[in-house]
Amino acid sequence: MAGNKKYPGYRPSRPVKLRLRAAVILLLTFSMVLGMSGFAHANGKAHKHMTKFLEKLIKQAEKALKKSNKLGFSDLGSSFWALEAITRMRGFGIIAGYDDNVFMPNNPVKQAEALAMIVRAYGFEDEAEELASRLSGTYLSLDQDLKKQDRKRLQNYWHYGKLDDSDSPGWFYLDGSWYPYVPVPARWSLGHILIAVDERWVDLAELNPEKPASRAWVAKVLVKASGNGKFAEARMHAPLDFKDAPAIPDGYWGYVAQAVEMGLFKGYVDKTFQPNKPVTRAELATILDRLISQELPEEMPYHVTGTVRYVSSSSIEIEVASGKTYKYPISKDAMVFVGSEQASVKDIKIGDTVRILTNLSDVAVLITVVKSSTPAPVPTREILGTIDFKVTTGKGEVVLMVKTEEGSETLTLEPDCTITDGRYEYTVSRLADGDYIYAKERNGKVYYIWILADEDSTHISGTIKAKKTTGATRMLTIETKSGQERVLTLHKDVAITYYGEPIAYKDLSVEDVATFVIRDNQVVRIQVTERFSETRYVSGTVTGILITTEEMNIDVVDSSKKLHNITLSSNVRVTYKGEVVPRTQIHGGDKVKVRLVNNTGVEVEILEKYQAMQETTGVISEIKTTSSAKARAITVKQDDCKQFVLKISPTAEISRGASEISPDRLAVGDKIKVKHDGEEAVKIEILASNQAIPFGDLYGKLENVTLHDYAAVLIVEHDGEKTLVIADSETKVSYNNKIRGWSDLRKGDVVRIALDGHTAVEIRIVSRQ
Repeated sequence: MAGNKKYPGYRPSRPVKLRLRAAVILLLTFSMVLGMSGFAHANGKAHKHMTKFLEKLIKQAEKALKKSNKLGFSDLGSSFWALEAITRMRGFGIIAGYDDNVFMPNNPVKQAEALAMIVRAYGFEDEAEELASRLSGTYLSLDQDLKKQDRKRLQNYWHYGKLDDSDSPGWFYLDGSWYPYVPVPARWSLGHILIAVDERWVDLAELNPEKPASRAWVAKVLVKASGNGKFAEARMHAPLDFKDAPAIPDGYWGYVAQAVEMGLFKGYVDKTFQPNKPVTRAELATILDRLISQELPEEMPYHVTGTVRYVSSSSIEIEVASGKTYKYPISKDAMVFVGSEQASVKDIKIGDTVRILTNLSDVAVLITVVKSSTPAPVPTREILGTIDFKVTTGKGEVVLMVKTEEGSETLTLEPDCTITDGRYEYTVSRLADGDYIYAKERNGKVYYIWILADEDSTHISGTIKAKKTTGATRMLTIETKSGQERVLTLHKDVAITYYGEPIAYKDLSVEDVATFVIRDNQVVRIQVTERFSETRYVSGTVTGILITTEEMNIDVVDSSKKLHNITLSSNVRVTYKGEVVPRTQIHGGDKVKVRLVNNTGVEVEILEKYQAMQETTGVISEIKTTSSAKARAITVKQDDCKQFVLKISPTAEISRGASEISPDRLAVGDKIKVKHDGEEAVKIEILASNQAIPFGDLYGKLENVTLHDYAAVLIVEHDGEKTLVIADSETKVSYNNKIRGWSDLRKGDVVRIALDGHTAVEIRIVSRQ
């Protein structure tokens, strides 16, 4: 429980140094540590939690993307305007839906729900869960006292206030701190509420978890959470161009003005703000998306912004500001937006600036065109189906009713609509009931029709399972949707198209999905509707390698234990730790990520080299008992501050001198020499007992020192590895047992550093040049 404090709420233990930082230091930190081109907060102000923001957001996205790659909900039709924001916020784990994959976008957000979303947006989900777990018993005890109406305990033990007030759930005082009372229906959000109160994003007097969250209330919480509260207080008399501005509650005016200035809120078309109107779930998702999008850098795990250099139906390649290029397969369930309008992959053009959200396998699941290289494309679509009937309206327009796999479509033809069977062009009179057609529509009218099959033809759909050529005869084996296998013979002049564009027979791939038009027992047209992904990725462990004079094959077992036999191209690109290495560097046991194009491995990234037996000398800094009561894990710290966590093998040999000892005789402070196979210790020799544990989390030489008004940014190099560290006024710096300041640090100093994240708690200068 918390100690005596002057303010309400419980504060989790976090060092003060993680508070407000100068924006210049944050920008430099994230651009150097994460390789990003920029990291700006709304209105250019630094945020006190931004040193942890990205790390937590990435972990949160990982959790959300593990659950599902499909980011859409089934009930967003009426909220199409918020579709992109809802999709991205779901991908980052900031919002969640209900059972049956519904979001209920038009439901008002209760204060508890709003605080939960905001806490997740700022990356405090883990802290919220930990607080809820720790204090749930306290609230349960209070619930019992309230139920019994034990006035003595309520007044003397809890020191409660306003717990019986219907307008507010109230608060209580315990062990030196004030806590909000969270009603049982909102208890699921206990940790989120405690975080918000403790961070002073919301005042106890303004908190009612079950009450709908108004626009003014959300504006105030978000402005405080973003670290812009002092600017809001200075804007209490700022002009607001809203007709209903006088309706803004007392004490909220400056916060509304600041939220509007930050771009988080916009007024309505009637020039009102409606400060007391409850915020809907769709509106809050949009507001949080604006906040997050302002803070996201252009280059981070799972979320990248760049310029399109190549795009197809199955993959996209972009170039980011740093000059790097990234190529991603596109999920068949990917959602695409041009601006705020839902679109398709076909609407993405080379030169467009796009924002991409990927899943854990680096497959694009959300693509947003934020800036088009050309004027917005004319809305178009394609239709594949059978004509049910044809009519001519009183205005002379020809209208077709077409039956497709999704249902029925009513199509109106342009007066000069092109109609062809691939050989000749016809007038509209050629169209007949039963014709199987491929149509293109723009601005709501059909301008092109290809008659794929007529009364003298048949058509079937299926997936290509095999290709065979015997002499001049070409055949395909397909599997129909019913599971039936058929062998089709192709006409010598067969026409093959993909989205209206002709392709060659050699371009057909096994697993392509197509519609086949058959006339006189031969396939005369093939309309490919879905191509097998040209690019895909396989990640796993190398279990076998075969090298011949002509090619190299590797066996890779993925996380689901599936074996992939992969042939590598003759010019395969192999990398390890960002460096290009010979393909002979691939060894059995290595963990790899392989990019395949048309089933051939063209790139291999060695993620982790197989570790043969290693020997490490250091001091035991921690001993833990694992879930198995007899199993132990030790943390070994070397003199250069590197740490290894090793599980002790059940058959491990442990000795001190000539005597063998059991694992429970190991102690913190023992200096040991340990042989380990990966993360498992197989032989431990105790060299000395009660040794001092080497100081610090980092050891090395200062390669660069950049001084700013508020802090110093350090680059520490050791064994070729470089680490960025921030030193500020709270960092203890010493040399020869004398206290120094961070401004005394010099390039070339050999240092030991105790860290909290990338912030130095203490720096000891070991030697100077």
